[in-house]
Amino acid sequence: MEKKAAPVGIENFKELIQDGYYYIDKTLLIDEILITKAKVTLFTRPRRFGKTLNMSMIKYFFDVKNKEENRKLFENLKISSSKYMSEQGKYPVIFISLKDLKGNTWEKCFENLKKTMYKIFNEYEFVREKLNIVEKREFDKIWEMTDSEESFKTSLLDLSNYLCKYYGEKVIILIDEYDAAIINAFDKGYYNEAINFFQVFYSSALKTNDSLKYGILTGITRIIKEGIFSGLNNLYVNTILSKNYSEYFGLLESEVIEMLDYFNMKYRIEEVREWYDGYIFGNKKIYNPWSIVNYAGEKEIKAYWANVSGNTLLENMLYHAGESVYDDLKRFTEGESIEKYISDGTTIKSLLNSDDEIWQLLLYSGYLTKDEKQREIDVTSEYTNIYNLKIPNKEIRKYFGNMFLDRFFGTEIKTDILTKR
Repeated sequence: MEKKAAPVGIENFKELIQDGYYYIDKTLLIDEILITKAKVTLFTRPRRFGKTLNMSMIKYFFDVKNKEENRKLFENLKISSSKYMSEQGKYPVIFISLKDLKGNTWEKCFENLKKTMYKIFNEYEFVREKLNIVEKREFDKIWEMTDSEESFKTSLLDLSNYLCKYYGEKVIILIDEYDAAIINAFDKGYYNEAINFFQVFYSSALKTNDSLKYGILTGITRIIKEGIFSGLNNLYVNTILSKNYSEYFGLLESEVIEMLDYFNMKYRIEEVREWYDGYIFGNKKIYNPWSIVNYAGEKEIKAYWANVSGNTLLENMLYHAGESVYDDLKRFTEGESIEKYISDGTTIKSLLNSDDEIWQLLLYSGYLTKDEKQREIDVTSEYTNIYNLKIPNKEIRKYFGNMFLDRFFGTEIKTDILTKR
């Protein structure tokens, strides 16, 4: 039998299965979603921890388009023996990724969003045959990218209504990296314009939408104070601190050992553990999937994830941070575990105004993790959100040593710390 390749950079579930890449089966995520039955779910995880591939998997599972062809993708996978296989191919699905929705100005960002919506509307051109004259006119203005910004704010809502009318079934809306455009807008100085747009874009589709079956979002942070999700009483937020779903983003050790064994590299598990393990999601020990997949492909131990994970906002925050932050970064790099308060949500505006917020962003972005050893805290205490944090592994320690300490402490301290690794 031909050896399967490591799926480096493959985020399309159909491509991964049909082209015979090695796949670590995460399909029971669908089971969990259907058991929970949350109307809208937000998963926050670090970049390149499997969010996009899982969203693609969910799309191909539920999508009524090409349902028979898509069903074959799930043959011999764990979900195929679940009672929830009966939900396969039942619903129209809108899948929108905002991870690359960037621009140096709001005008450029909005132009890119119009192109994104054009591609999605173009995919569903066939629904026009069941629309009335007015609906068809509104569809065409978005499709042709000639409508106003106000109309684009509700374009996701409108498309779900059109699809519901066409199929006679409610719609599943998948939004990947929902916060990427907002974080970029903050970094580039057009935050207010972006928030004004996305508040309506998201809330109209997820809050006041009678055509919605389920909504699922992914991102890095839970941005709640901007009002994006205000009034969305049916939102279930699942973070790296949550116990549910913890095994579906990132890799369990058993999955890593099985993969290394497949690629005849099981003998290197100790080195792999030292470099890429160390994350605690909920109550599960998790390996960095991006690093593991790249390592299986290149067969060389080195930093794969830290250099591609995107850290402009972190650099910005560190630039404005006080001396105590730098002192703690040095302690983290030396292997210490430090107690920090982690709030339930954040506002992007507060990130540069509070040194406390940096630890939340470092945690949710994957540069820090919970320590297994947590202090016993009274659940009635106001300090229940205090966690012992630490650097998860050698890859991240090397990243901090090479980048942050070099920039903020100078070569002498960096050299001193790196020699202690």
